Amino acid sequence: MNYYYKYASSYPLPEYHEIGYNDPSIFLHVNSAGIYTGKVPHIIHRTNGRKDYYLSYNLSGKTYIYFDNEKYIVKGGDLFIFCPQQPQVYRYEIESNFANYWVHFTGHTAEELLRSSGLLDSIVITLGYSPEICDYVDRIINELNNLRAHYDLTAASEFISMCAFIARRLKENYSVGQIEQNKRIINSIDYIRRNYKNHLDIRKLANEALMSPTYYSAIFKQITGKSPQQYITNFRLQQAIKLMYYKNIRIGEIALEVGFDDSLYFSRIFHKHMHMSPSSFRESIKQCD
Repeated sequence: MNYYYKYASSYPLPEYHEIGYNDPSIFLHVNSAGIYTGKVPHIIHRTNGRKDYYLSYNLSGKTYIYFDNEKYIVKGGDLFIFCPQQPQVYRYEIESNFANYWVHFTGHTAEELLRSSGLLDSIVITLGYSPEICDYVDRIINELNNLRAHYDLTAASEFISMCAFIARRLKENYSVGQIEQNKRIINSIDYIRRNYKNHLDIRKLANEALMSPTYYSAIFKQITGKSPQQYITNFRLQQAIKLMYYKNIRIGEIALEVGFDDSLYFSRIFHKHMHMSPSSFRESIKQCD
């Protein structure tokens, strides 16, 4: 066999595998999901379509689809949607690097979910190389196969998360280079959150992200809405507030615990953000108790 096939479904009756399953009383339900890779001999021609929705994403390779007798090419990084009762005519180009991920679904929120995600804006949606989609589909398949408690709700949640990911990706429209630099910033944020107690130098953080300090700060603010120093300060203050709630230690100790060497500076920064001193804030906590 020169192709790989993975599939799972939750159809109540066997005949629904071919014609689909529609239940408008359900919020959202994943009927089936699958993965095709390799040289897939697959041609579909459903004159009357199916009862449910169909989302198909190509990680690589090509699919040829036909709408109103017009031919469209779905390349690697593209996806398309078939709606209920829409005629379905498509075929996969038989090639070794073909990889396709798909989901059938139903429910009274399905159309609004697709519309709000931008998935009904055009016949072929160019998303770009997104292995995250593959992970979502794989998790959906595992839920449908394992049949653990509330598997249907979990599969629907994964599908909603996938649509949210697609919507964000389409909105931000990142290039491959932008995706890579954003990953570096996200890794940098993770480093900050794990090492906030220590001295953090913006130049060193930028160097680790393979960026100049100026460019690093600009991209960091673009992603988080804050400069690196603002983000570090805010995160440290959040940790300080947690300590005030759960630990009975002096303000000076709290300042050191969250990365401030100078307790007076910590008090000034705290007052600037919280509009009261650390000691007043702690007193307010006691009054609430």
